[in-house]
Formats: sequence, C-alpha cells, structure tokens
Amino acid sequence: MQNIEHKILLITLLLFMGCNNSSNEVEGYYEIDTYNLKDKIVFGLLNGYSFAYGSTLQVNKDSTFEYTTCANIMNGKWHIDEDSIVLNVVNNRWKIDSLNTSCSDNIYNDIAFGIIKFKTEKSAIHNIYKVDVDGEKELMVEKLYKVK
Repeated sequence: MQNIEHKILLITLLLFMGCNNSSNEVEGYYEIDTYNLKDKIVFGLLNGYSFAYGSTLQVNKDSTFEYTTCANIMNGKWHIDEDSIVLNVVNNRWKIDSLNTSCSDNIYNDIAFGIIKFKTEKSAIHNIYKVDVDGEKELMVEKLYKVK
C-alpha cells in the first residue's frame, strides 16, 4: 500500500513539474539566424510575408528585456501569456542617436511603444506584424533563435 502512495505522489509531482511553464525556459539571448527552407515556404511562399533580419532579444530573469531591430532599441518588462512572450515596450529609441532629436517633428519618429508578442516554439520565437511600405501594408515575419 505504501508503494502505491509513493507512486501516486511521484506521478503527481512529475505532472506538476511538467505543467509548470517556468519563465527560465524563455530567459536568454535570441537572434535571427538564416531562415530555413520550411520557414521560407510556409511564411514566404504560402503566406506572402517578408522577412526581417538583424534583430536580437535579451530576456532577463528580472522580467526586463532589450529588443533590438535594424533601426530601434527597445526595452521594458516581459511576461508569459500561454504560448507567448509578451514584451511591454516602455522605452524605444533610434539606433542612430541623431535621429532621436532631429526627427522630433518628423513622421518617422513615430516608433512603436506598447505590446509586442512573440509566439514560442522549441528553440525559437516568432512575431508577425504589419509595416507600411510606400502606402501599402506588408506583413513581416521575424523568427529569432535562442543562442544562450
């Protein structure tokens, strides 16, 4: 009888540990690598998305992050929402310092604040968003792989 109780306790603990979506699973450094053929077919050919390059994301234990794109450096707080990492951007600046002040009245100074959501996968995260290209909305995909 005691053996059965131990087995039930062990199974309960394993189930509890397996269901725990711990934040340390997502903590680390992510960057865009080359897109593989599957991604190019699924995102590009079948869905018509364009691909972003040059982005990095540092997800810290203290729930802060730094997200860098080809033009911006953003930081703020992050949290987990089901199968996604949610970034709450509280600071967003241009990589080129002179643009942060010289473009104050310029339409291009309207850089993103708010929520950015990355869907988690096995060893990567991805984000799909819209950009304005010559007055047309274009869908972009950004897939970052966990490096460390």
